Amino acid sequence: MLDWWNSLELVTQIFYCIAIPATLVLLIQTISLLVGLGDDADIPDADLPDGDIDVDIDGDVDGVFGEDSVSETPDFEGLDGLRIFTVRGIVAFLVVFGWVGIVMNGSGVPLWITLPVATVAGFFIMVLLALLMKLVLKLRSNGNIDNRNAIGTAGKVYLTI
Repeated sequence: MLDWWNSLELVTQIFYCIAIPATLVLLIQTISLLVGLGDDADIPDADLPDGDIDVDIDGDVDGVFGEDSVSETPDFEGLDGLRIFTVRGIVAFLVVFGWVGIVMNGSGVPLWITLPVATVAGFFIMVLLALLMKLVLKLRSNGNIDNRNAIGTAGKVYLTI
């Protein structure tokens, strides 16, 4: 194996040094995500000391049905919610950059073509991964009922007020 490694060009050795560790990290991330240790793992509540918090809200608030209500979920309609430079995205970039560089350099493509093509392929994967994560996050629901949907509908009071 050492003879094989020494027979490689320096550029190919660098591409392997980028691709193999990044692939292992990506595999570990994927396995931990499938097991349940991903971004939304349940973390036990921490005991914090009691204290007072003063909050001043300036401006008009329209009440329960108002337009000025604060939303906990980010806006995923535009590209504002697109998170490209995450740890997962950077690792995916390194994986694709390394393996595309290995394949192109092994095919005899000059380095001045290999580097830009591998870089563009890596950025393409980063953007594709961010778009896929955006689509997955759109499937989430927090289970809260929006009171604005009840306007104009009939209901039945079953508790004494």
